[in-house]
Amino acid sequence: KDVSLNLNGSHFQVGVLMETPFVIKDEANCTGTPCYRGYCVDLIARLARDLHFTYNLVESDDGKWGGYDNKTDTWDGLVKMLIDKKIDIAAVHLSINSLRERYIDFTVPSWMLA
Repeated sequence: KDVSLNLNGSHFQVGVLMETPFVIKDEANCTGTPCYRGYCVDLIARLARDLHFTYNLVESDDGKWGGYDNKTDTWDGLVKMLIDKKIDIAAVHLSINSLRERYIDFTVPSWMLA
């Protein structure tokens, strides 16, 4: 299999937020640090293997996806973490809307690729 992109040892902080079946905290089957499973976790693991990068999963600072406050002109949640460069990638089931697209980049939803 020819993979044209090789991230050659890059390390990423990957933001997650619990939502079954996409990201599920799985502490029962883990020792030490929190462990996760689910569709988005499997997808990141596969990308890391194929593209040769490592990553840490990081939960949303405030447990939110990313809402915009017009009064303060600020974001919260994973969107804020992306803007503030606390995470490099958000591996979640995050709705795409025109306001978020002004601030962060999205991929084509994976279920649309099949």
